[in-house]
Amino acid sequence: MIGSLVPSSDGRANLLSITNLGCNINELYLGTRSNGNSVEFSRRTSSGSETRVFGLPYQVTAATTSATFSPNTHNGELVVRLGKIVSSADAAGERELCSYQVQANPASPHQRVSVNVVQDNSDYYEFLPGPASPYLTTVQVVLSASNLLFKSTYDVLDAGSTITKKVTQTIALPTVPGHDQIEISPHSGGGLSVKIYHRPRANVTQQHVPDTDIHITLV
Repeated sequence: MIGSLVPSSDGRANLLSITNLGCNINELYLGTRSNGNSVEFSRRTSSGSETRVFGLPYQVTAATTSATFSPNTHNGELVVRLGKIVSSADAAGERELCSYQVQANPASPHQRVSVNVVQDNSDYYEFLPGPASPYLTTVQVVLSASNLLFKSTYDVLDAGSTITKKVTQTIALPTVPGHDQIEISPHSGGGLSVKIYHRPRANVTQQHVPDTDIHITLV
């Protein structure tokens, strides 16, 4: 049974309850679709599987969506929290914009991945993935007030042991950008291009959101 969207107590999300599932957590799947404007839910059954796609009244990301599954409530209840992407002026703390990977290049002379900043455009600043390092690197792009943070994570071998290193490149922006000033798109060399426009753009209210699997927590 699928319920309706119910506002959360803090007003920053809506909750969607799906009950009478009668299954185990490993038989459930949840993911974002359609640029974050819908979620896909599927359940394996004895006769196969069933899949539903729910359109949402606002855009969500993996960072704003979470789910819990209680097998002993209402014959199995999945509760999906669909957080709203609030404006940076209203957000508390950091807000993830996107993440991407830079593939390893064993021959690279660069010990870590840095972001290239393109400032010669009159409309925006552009931040591009820099040259590869010898290590597979995951880059998380985070907005913290007027600072843009590029958080790189990669594994290195040291004396036969694997050590995870984390490096953050911080870039100060002139102002706190709104959603209509942020544009994220695939980069031809791999990874993502992040553009921060100098001023709000008309009729642009959504950021690029790739399809993402949502982890379901057992409670």
